[in-house]
Order: sequence, then C-alpha cells, then structure tokens
Amino acid sequence: MPTTDHRIAAMQITLGVAMRAKLATPDVNSLRLAVIAVNKSFGVEDPLRVALTDFADRFPCAKRDPSALQQAGDVLFDAVRRATWPAPVSRADIEG
Repeated sequence: MPTTDHRIAAMQITLGVAMRAKLATPDVNSLRLAVIAVNKSFGVEDPLRVALTDFADRFPCAKRDPSALQQAGDVLFDAVRRATWPAPVSRADIEG
C-alpha cells in the first residue's frame, strides 16, 4: 500500500506535467516519471490515473499542436486538483 507521501509526490510530478503542458513546453521525461509514480500510488480506477493515462495516450499527437496540448494540460490540472479533495465521510447525523 503506497504511503501518503508517495501519493503526494505522484500528484506533484503530475501537476508539473500539467503545468508544462499548459505552457506548451512538454517534457517527455517528466511524463514518464509521472506515469510510473501514479501507477504505483493510485488504483486503476482512480480518476487521476485515468486522466494521466488519457493524457499520455494523446501526448504524441498533442505535443505538435500547442492548443491541443494546452487543453490536455487543463484537463490533467483539474484531475490533480480533484485528487487533493478530501474523501467524503459518511455521517450518521446527516445520512441516517
């Protein structure tokens, strides 16, 4: 089971990839490291892993088109931001 530190590190690497994509300055090595870190720290169905996998699949074509790369970076940035949200907690006083 990955520790919280590993998950945070994976999110930080992925955030860097997203920011570079938004600036249209892609970095293949950072993307490779992000994929490795996220695959080790997040489950297959986790939204961050799904978004990064989609970004990596689109990367070869998108890196030649700055607007497509920026759009893909926006989507990945939002996925990283959502990954930082706290998990919902069931509350007996609200949910019964």
